[in-house]
Amino acid sequence: MLSDAIAFFKKRDREMSVDEYSIEIERLIRNEQKIRVIPYWYPYYIFNQPSDHSNDTILNSWKEGHCESEELSIYIHVPFCKTKCGYCQYYTIIRPEAETDVYTEYLMKEIKMYSRAVNLSGKTLKSIYFGGGTPNLLSSQNLADIMKTIKQCFDMTAIEQISLEAFPDFLTDDYINTLKALGFNRVSMGIQTFDEDALKYDYKRKVKYIDRYKQIVNSLKEKNIVCCIDLLGDLPNQSYVRTRNDISEIISLDPDQIAYSYAEYRNAAIRKKINQFPSYTNRRSCYYHAVGKLNSAGYVQIEDTTFTKPQTPLWYADLRTISSIELAFGPGARGYTKNSSAYVNEEYEQWKSKLDGGSFPVKSIKNLDTVDVIMRYVVTSIIWGRFDADEFKKRFTIDADELFHNLFAALQQSGLMELRVPNGMYYSYRGNKSGDRKIFELTDMGKHYLEVVRLLLVDKPYKRRLRLEQVADQDDEFYKHVCKEILS
Repeated sequence: MLSDAIAFFKKRDREMSVDEYSIEIERLIRNEQKIRVIPYWYPYYIFNQPSDHSNDTILNSWKEGHCESEELSIYIHVPFCKTKCGYCQYYTIIRPEAETDVYTEYLMKEIKMYSRAVNLSGKTLKSIYFGGGTPNLLSSQNLADIMKTIKQCFDMTAIEQISLEAFPDFLTDDYINTLKALGFNRVSMGIQTFDEDALKYDYKRKVKYIDRYKQIVNSLKEKNIVCCIDLLGDLPNQSYVRTRNDISEIISLDPDQIAYSYAEYRNAAIRKKINQFPSYTNRRSCYYHAVGKLNSAGYVQIEDTTFTKPQTPLWYADLRTISSIELAFGPGARGYTKNSSAYVNEEYEQWKSKLDGGSFPVKSIKNLDTVDVIMRYVVTSIIWGRFDADEFKKRFTIDADELFHNLFAALQQSGLMELRVPNGMYYSYRGNKSGDRKIFELTDMGKHYLEVVRLLLVDKPYKRRLRLEQVADQDDEFYKHVCKEILS
């Protein structure tokens, strides 16, 4: 119940004073290098919770979760890759190209099965996101068939974003023409680095000519498709000089958005094999250089890893914050209903097997209580650097300051967050609009220490420590050492 959740957050906030929170913030900042390597991201831990996988349970969770919202988004996971990248944490598999036709048939079966089971009348689809894996391994016909099925099952009259993650080697001019014809208006291109030596541990990945990348960016822009380029730092053998070169090269490409994040080789065997990572000092130097150069080039930093040109509509950021229903299709996909549950689908073979048997291909489903729902809203907003207190009050009928007073005060006191009431422009998933709103925003320092802010938001202090201890119980000696230091 909402009243119980409000009581929980009020009590939690009063358990630590502003000064005590500030001391905790300082301690976590000192350990920020170690925090970043912990495989923990609320609310993903809930996917490991025991659950009832029966069709009735799944169906009831979906029906209850969808009844209060008129807007929803779709995430489609395409798990196929040519090779497995050592830094990738997502569910991926290596399969022959012909397998995409089989995948497409099963995906359409899943979408139709869902639309028949759940009453979606009156629900407006706002966003479709194809992630992976490598979604552009799907043929043009595969994409056309999938989009036709979605149009048959959902109301797309108010669609605002159709986005696709893409590997540049397979992004031909003909494929871009297909994307435009099917209504795609955003492509996220995974270049990662222009330094081939930094990718030598990732099997057959090669760096193509910069001129080809420029052609792709220009082709997308000519068709009014927003182009985002993913860039990775902290790769093996990657020096400060090489990172500076990557930043200069990506600015020269002039994409609409740039995602600059750290590579995390969390697999113990791969990490032991490589053992040539940049130092923490090098990582921070590269990060601050990237922020400075991208800001100078006219990009606005909207969270710790995402930079965008001011005129670019920020659909993806706000739709994941505001649209609280995210339907997930495909093997390994993760989705949410509004106030009911979070779920993850089975891996590929079991996903097909369950669909063949007429069952929903869900591996795990966790019913969310109101505390989880509020926490998800707050953390997702903070991830994107901006928490709108007015939207929060409209949604949950209580002032956020009553629930997070001490923590937010400490974050402001520590220079990680600031409160502003803008008189000019603020970003919206429908573009840039003007308005007067009470907004908590992360500072540049807060964006850099986002992991610290997120860890503070997640749960009671003792539960944060407990979860770190659970991570430390893994067989991986590296994590045991890291977590022991953080908990000391």
